[in-house]
This record gives sequence, C-alpha cells and structure tokens, in this order.
Amino acid sequence: MRPLTLDDVGRDSLAGTGGHCARCEVVSKGSERTDRWHKPVEYAAAGIRRFWRVEPDGVVNQFELAGTAYTQVGGIALDALLAGPVPDLS
Repeated sequence: MRPLTLDDVGRDSLAGTGGHCARCEVVSKGSERTDRWHKPVEYAAAGIRRFWRVEPDGVVNQFELAGTAYTQVGGIALDALLAGPVPDLS
C-alpha cells in the first residue's frame, strides 16, 4: 500500500476551507529540511492561515500567512505555551 499524497486527498482536506485554521509541525531529526521548508510551502498553498513549528530546542516559532508565504509573528518556549492559557486561533 502506498502512502497518500495531496492529490489523493485533495487540497480541501488540508486547506483552511476544509476546516483547518492552523497546523503545527514538530521538527524531527532527519527530516529538518522537509519540516522547515517543504511542509510550510504546502500549507501556504493550501491556504492554512497559521503555522507553528516546534524546534528541537523547545521553541515554538509562530507564523501567519501573508499572501502566499508565511511571516514569523512570534516565538515562545514550548513549556510556557503548554503552561499558559489556550491560544486564540480565531
């Protein structure tokens, strides 16, 4: 059985129009390039408004879609994010 691709599931299942307003990616050893470069491009193309990336050092970089690419709008330690109130993603 082969893995699903974006063409198999369609963009609406990944896009904001399919109900997703945010995505969170955890950078993993061995897939850093994909996690930092390729996936954000896919998410932006799908129209997902917010993208968070958890780095190996425990920093959560926060991005918002500006046109066709993401702009970094913040960063917070993962521990602080988990200890605080639930972020408003509306």
